[in-house]
Amino acid sequence: MSRSAAVRVLAFYVALLAVFAWIGNGPSAVMSLVNRLYVYHGIPKTAFFVIAYLGATAGLLALYLSRSRVLRCSSHLVSFLSIALFLSYRQVNGYGYTFYDAKMAVSVYGWRYSGEAVQTFLPHLLWPCAVALCFVLAVEALHRTVLPKVSPWWGVLPVLALVPVYAVNVRTLGEISQFPAPYEVPVLSYVAKYRDLPLGMRDEPYLKPVSAPMARHVIYIVDESIRGDMLSVNGYRVDTTPFLKGAAGRMVNLGVAAASTNCSSTTHIVLEAGIRLDQLPDREYRTLRQPSLFQYAQGAGYRTFVLDGPNSWGRPYEWMSGHDLEAIDSYRYVRKENPGIRSHDIDYRLVDIIDTITRTEGSSFIFVVKYGCHFSYENDYPPERRVFSPTIGGSREPTLDAVLNSYYNAIHWSVDGFFRKLLPLLEDRSAIVVYTSDHGQSIEEYRTLPATHCVGQDPPGTQASVPLILFPMGAEAQRALGRHGPVLTRNRDRASHFELFPTVLQVMGYDPSEVKRLYGSSLFDELGGRREFVSGTLYGRGFFQKHAFEGQGR
Repeated sequence: MSRSAAVRVLAFYVALLAVFAWIGNGPSAVMSLVNRLYVYHGIPKTAFFVIAYLGATAGLLALYLSRSRVLRCSSHLVSFLSIALFLSYRQVNGYGYTFYDAKMAVSVYGWRYSGEAVQTFLPHLLWPCAVALCFVLAVEALHRTVLPKVSPWWGVLPVLALVPVYAVNVRTLGEISQFPAPYEVPVLSYVAKYRDLPLGMRDEPYLKPVSAPMARHVIYIVDESIRGDMLSVNGYRVDTTPFLKGAAGRMVNLGVAAASTNCSSTTHIVLEAGIRLDQLPDREYRTLRQPSLFQYAQGAGYRTFVLDGPNSWGRPYEWMSGHDLEAIDSYRYVRKENPGIRSHDIDYRLVDIIDTITRTEGSSFIFVVKYGCHFSYENDYPPERRVFSPTIGGSREPTLDAVLNSYYNAIHWSVDGFFRKLLPLLEDRSAIVVYTSDHGQSIEEYRTLPATHCVGQDPPGTQASVPLILFPMGAEAQRALGRHGPVLTRNRDRASHFELFPTVLQVMGYDPSEVKRLYGSSLFDELGGRREFVSGTLYGRGFFQKHAFEGQGR
């Protein structure tokens, strides 16, 4: 290779380093990581990362210069998809594609909502796709004009460069993943998919019930994407829940609670396994080993049900293993059982099933996963039930008011209308209904932060703002909760998800003192102090943060 050609290759290599650093949140982000590695891990590990990064870029250089059209076209395809995906995530969540995002993307839950995500975030995906396309076209144009061509045998280099990139990602479980996007995105996705959680047998329940349950039926309802501070029953300025406001005397309203996490899958693990906040991050995998809520329910004599609203694929979510199903007597996939059902009708079908179970079963523990108010909100209520307008559906370029009105309509239908139908059916039955949501929504920030939840790094507190209401149905349940009335009243706007597991165990008849020893305070204890929620991964695999929650959004 002539000196002139070598200079052109070197200049192209430096340009690639600059472009990939810019894609990955800028050169300062890469230099910050290098500095952190040096401070905390010393020269050897820092040098390994730097060499791996430079080698990955050199591997891409070899592909872009290859005489082989197959190698070049393959590399262009991977580059386009990876750059477009990374920049799309950066547009939506503000930081890009991390192990946490990869874990969600490759999960069953991620695939389920991929269509709605594309529909909702489409305006934010166009620019990244344009940048990725311009990149590969420019690279190919330079190859055909000014850059030298190299032998296809240089294609061995990107394969060799893949080894240290993969090793770093596996070793740090995605925490250190800042490599050029055509390496980072595929490797992170592979590690997230195949370095999976160690799902296995759970321990037998640690406790046995010591008293009769507070109610014959316990109905635990986990809604989807409901902002606790946006319910008018909690004092919101827009009357989103008129029925619940009118039924205030029939409920114990704990007000605005702090979700355990700002994402569905991680919240469900916390709710069903009873991990305490002080045990997170869960590096010992307690959430995957200790007894589940369903095991305790069976131990208390309840027949256990899961009513899964949005699930159409007919198998449990990734946070459940086959062993978990052994403690569930009946798992109902409502969407799969009702082909063609409209999304906004799913929750009302759940009411029918709850009615049947509580009429025909001696006692039951019913865990309900609602469809709720997932984006885009226009799919979450019938068009003829539009109370607030203008909405997203009627807006060419949605304004904040249009987004909010669509969300208000979804709450009015999916929350207020749901309970308007459910509560009269349970009037004369011995039941305690526990109602909350998996996470909140950051709607006001939709221009600067289109991701409404699941943001791993520095999420708005509104993503953890959820409702928490207890409904004692029938005289038996009303008397039981009535004994705790004063403390429940004082706990309004003080509670979080972390109190729900011990609360439900006490409702089922387990010893309060032993429950508190193992799982922490319940809603029947005096609460106070700092509330927190978690973002990122639960297991110390990649990014993890705890955040103070102060009832944001009110």
